[in-house]
Amino acid sequence: MDFRDAVGLVLQDGDAVRSYWNFWIGLSVGLLGLLAGMKDKDLAHRLRPVVLTGFILFAGSNLWALYKTQEERLALQALALGLARPGNEHSVAMALSVSRPFQYVPVHLLSDIFVCVGIVRLTRRAPR
Repeated sequence: MDFRDAVGLVLQDGDAVRSYWNFWIGLSVGLLGLLAGMKDKDLAHRLRPVVLTGFILFAGSNLWALYKTQEERLALQALALGLARPGNEHSVAMALSVSRPFQYVPVHLLSDIFVCVGIVRLTRRAPR
């Protein structure tokens, strides 16, 4: 494997990370929109446990996929740095920046909490 192949793989994995985030955003907004538009609030309230469990499972698997992809990107970045010409390591590292878990995990978890709160609020029982 040469430098160009390693850089291509890092960038390709970056597309996968963006896809995971876009999928999470699309599903979260769609789910909240669906719940906000439900006319039968009693049905929404009865579906709350199913919807919350499904979202938590989805969010956990999405975060795990992000973590594993970023882990792979870090390994590929290290490979690309090793294959870079001497003296170019810093510019390669800046161009192929990879997020560390402490940068994206809190954002994902906080967003998950906000969506769960939104699900609970949107599925409250209708006043009688």
